[in-house]
Amino acid sequence: MSIDLLKKAIAGFSAELAATPDSDWSKLTKCDGWTVTDLVTHMVGGARSASAAFRGGSTEEAIAAGAGDVLGTDARAAYAASVADHIAAYESLSDTETIIHHPAADMPASRMLMFRIGDYLLHTWDLGAGLGRT
Repeated sequence: MSIDLLKKAIAGFSAELAATPDSDWSKLTKCDGWTVTDLVTHMVGGARSASAAFRGGSTEEAIAAGAGDVLGTDARAAYAASVADHIAAYESLSDTETIIHHPAADMPASRMLMFRIGDYLLHTWDLGAGLGRT
């Protein structure tokens, strides 16, 4: 599985997020019951959790990395930092078939990459369609 696919999926979500004014962050997305803020929190938490797992963290460390106030005082900056770190963490692997410890399950890093690609693709649609852009 190519890191290029993750980068493309991230670019799609990033474009939708860039098209979303701050005034719309309280609006609902197509993800049932989630506002834009909730969705971005999920994406940042997921990226941080996967990054911890890619770097050899335990399941507990991966959970902790994606928990709490992951957006801080600047949600857009938190998002940008999380995706940059997510890409760097995967690229730092010497073997993409290394078993990682993620909250979903222990799995090869390449499988987690597929999950993350799917998450970005799905939630790109949730964001754009929820705000009437797609």
